Amino acid sequence: MYKCGPRKLLHSRSIDSVTTMKNVVIGLQKENSYYHALAMQLVWVIYGDFHTYVIEAVAIIMGQFSSIGCIGVFRMAPLFKGAGYAIVVINIICTIYYSVIIAYPLMFLKHIIFQAKLPWDSCDNSWNTDHCIDVHQVMHHNFTEREDLRTPADEFFHFEILRISKGIEELGDIVWPLFWSLAMAWALVYICIINGIKTVGVGKVVYFTATFPYLILFVLFVRGITLPGAAKGIIFYIKPEWLRLLDLKVWADAAVQIFFSLGPGWGGIVNMASYNSFRNNAKGDAILIPIVNCSTSIFAGFVVFSVLGYLSEQTGIPVATVATSGPGLAFVIYPQAIAMLPLSRIWATLFFLMLFLLGLDTVFVQIEAIISSVLDELPAVRPYKYLVTLISCLAMFSFSIILFIFFTTIIFIRTVRYNNVIYPSWAVAVGWLSCALSLICIPLHMLKKVFFSSGKAKDNFCNALKADFWLPVEEEERSAYEDFKRYQQDTNL
Repeated sequence: MYKCGPRKLLHSRSIDSVTTMKNVVIGLQKENSYYHALAMQLVWVIYGDFHTYVIEAVAIIMGQFSSIGCIGVFRMAPLFKGAGYAIVVINIICTIYYSVIIAYPLMFLKHIIFQAKLPWDSCDNSWNTDHCIDVHQVMHHNFTEREDLRTPADEFFHFEILRISKGIEELGDIVWPLFWSLAMAWALVYICIINGIKTVGVGKVVYFTATFPYLILFVLFVRGITLPGAAKGIIFYIKPEWLRLLDLKVWADAAVQIFFSLGPGWGGIVNMASYNSFRNNAKGDAILIPIVNCSTSIFAGFVVFSVLGYLSEQTGIPVATVATSGPGLAFVIYPQAIAMLPLSRIWATLFFLMLFLLGLDTVFVQIEAIISSVLDELPAVRPYKYLVTLISCLAMFSFSIILFIFFTTIIFIRTVRYNNVIYPSWAVAVGWLSCALSLICIPLHMLKKVFFSSGKAKDNFCNALKADFWLPVEEEERSAYEDFKRYQQDTNL
């Protein structure tokens, strides 16, 4: 008999399930990236969603059937339990990464609220350098000859928010405003998940954090399409660049983004589905979630590129030059465009509040996947869930201070460059190490099950492929399932 007892099912309605699982696929990556053409995105939506639908359907069924989290679910084939540990390691690394990112919007909001004007609207601040140039004067300078020119938003983000050092070898001091923003972010996370899925899902916290960003996105969309030059940005977004479509790297980047945003294999879907009713419509959820994900991606593209078109119109810089991806889009380019709008403080507040809520949703899912896995594997600590949650949040907060967020982004890249700084080989190696930490769990557990268990290796291998109590955890559903299996066997006879 498997050691983990039943959970209390808390998703009383299908909408609870869909809303919590939506947080797995809708996060800050929607605002930190863009596709070179809408046509390419649509192709990958059709191709990628077909495959991820199958994967997500399997993940939902696994979690919903077993009512258990990322590690325990592999009792259906104990040989692959290492994949469960790998999922937990991935979530630990990515939680550290995302928790740092959600501290940035809090820093922006602090400056918006407590300063008389947007601090990235001009070059007359203490952190600005001689290379800062007012965006309204851009048309009077040659950026081809002067690559060292920087916008006020660029310098604000790098020199005031990040206080970035000259290179990865130079650690620098703790940025105390960012430290306290990070502490506030983790305090909010702890308050929201203190009772686990009870507060996140059924407590309706997620209803606000998951739906309010859509309202903000719609408001920004309406404002964006009414701006002069918006059509220029939208045309750039929807018009295919046929030459770029021949570049395999562009297609690879789009594919990575699709699969990354849908989150198959991250464990969040399995964990959230484990709280579903046993008879929940898993197939419907698996269809709806990719549709919501890709619809959000396409809609967010119109929101972003309408404003980028306005920025291009005001500065005279082509949209292709203005458009970028990564943190620069959300924390440099878009804020700079917002600063040029009438009532810029209102739009900036809405935008960064949306970013914070999106990031908060992502951290909810990731930290809950970690905590649930610990409680499932160690039932003795379940009465101390509050303490486990507190320790987990404090540990993630501590790691967030120590580790650089760049370490988890160095994947499949030979040369790593950020802010015109090329990172050394040892930094790339650390990035690969962060990737290997999760992958190594899978073969290590296989070796343990096959070669370090009592008995012959061949027998251990065969036994490890057999399910270990692969039945519904709830007694009523388990009895119904066993009756159904017996009926099937009698019918086959």
